[in-house]
Amino acid sequence: MTESSFSYTADKRFVRQVLQATTPKKLRQLNIAVAGLAALVTYSLLAHQPWIGLLAGIGGAIAAVIAIGAQKPLREVQKSLTAQFGSLPQPAEITVQVDDAGLRFTNAHGSQDVPWSHIASVHQTRSVWFVHTTEGTTLPLPAASMPPDAAAAITAGVATVTTA
Repeated sequence: MTESSFSYTADKRFVRQVLQATTPKKLRQLNIAVAGLAALVTYSLLAHQPWIGLLAGIGGAIAAVIAIGAQKPLREVQKSLTAQFGSLPQPAEITVQVDDAGLRFTNAHGSQDVPWSHIASVHQTRSVWFVHTTEGTTLPLPAASMPPDAAAAITAGVATVTTA
């Protein structure tokens, strides 16, 4: 295997990408439904149809409570990523090297080696790859920053690769 490397900036935009990649499709649909019900309530009240507005308002309130509860794990992911990247001097530049030994992450604080034997799986989404270690850590990598040879080396070095 030839060595490959790439760099990315772990900023608020990257955190948003990670959160979007981890947001279940049903939750996104639920958020759209809540917004639609809110629009229906507004329209029905302006059109002097209070019963429709009342029913849509009750349904919207129930859906909003469900959506807020479902977003709790995402808020915890966001806190974790913000803490992880927030300690780095901004802009938080991270370089990833891929070679025969595994992955090496280098940032302003130093470097961390993750051997192939410590990588349990990789989950690929359109915008972010999630490297799951045997220690339970998840390391997000932006797909747009990853050159094809690094992507091929990662998929070849890991036993379990899933795609969303």
